[in-house]
Amino acid sequence: MTAAPAAPAALVVGATGGMGQLISAAVVAEGYHLSVTGRRQGEVQELSDRLTAAGGAVQPLVGDLLDPVACAALVSGHMARFGRLDLVVNASGATQRRLLAEIDVQRSRTVVDVNLTGTVALLAAALPALRQSARTRPGALVILLSSLVAANPVSGYALYSATKAAISSLARSVNEEEAANGIRATAIAPGFVDSAFTDGMARQPGEFLPASDIAEAVCFLLRLSPTARVPVLEISRTNAEAGRP
Repeated sequence: MTAAPAAPAALVVGATGGMGQLISAAVVAEGYHLSVTGRRQGEVQELSDRLTAAGGAVQPLVGDLLDPVACAALVSGHMARFGRLDLVVNASGATQRRLLAEIDVQRSRTVVDVNLTGTVALLAAALPALRQSARTRPGALVILLSSLVAANPVSGYALYSATKAAISSLARSVNEEEAANGIRATAIAPGFVDSAFTDGMARQPGEFLPASDIAEAVCFLLRLSPTARVPVLEISRTNAEAGRP
């Protein structure tokens, strides 16, 4: 008898945030084994326990994208448990609200390092494992969280907008460089989402996108055939106004 194929396995970075938790639950519901990661042991363990109790094969991993060796350690820890890597989702991010003329460049390095440098380090660590898994199960996938401000910057968020433009570009670069290795990438670019990022913004109930819409977008991407590729998936709001995508 032919052995049943191993279940696909995923690594969600930044899993303990609002969007990250919903994405993690959606990935498990789609049949993936899962490593959830974050910077705080207690939060990561609690999420892992909750998803495991719901029937998932889940393990917690602790790491900070600002640590140069953390990304490689996260991938190694994931592979040690599950032996394959079919999906990487980076749901981590940082922002700073400040006009471009007022930016403190030194203090802004964290935004660049988390949103861009950390993502590059994660990709460099994960791509070899994704290539390996794509040889036995076509359609390995990278999902990065971008934003509509990547193409339509918002006043006061110049640096954040620039890093999200870079994320969208990185997804296109993965598609350009890794197609022959069976790897696809998508940058999900939503308008304003009801999340920690928008907590300080005035709004009406239901004005911003629910985080569940982002999890649904992940499910949509997972259900596509390996032949399909979506470089950037934009999700705008029906009630968006000028300066608030």
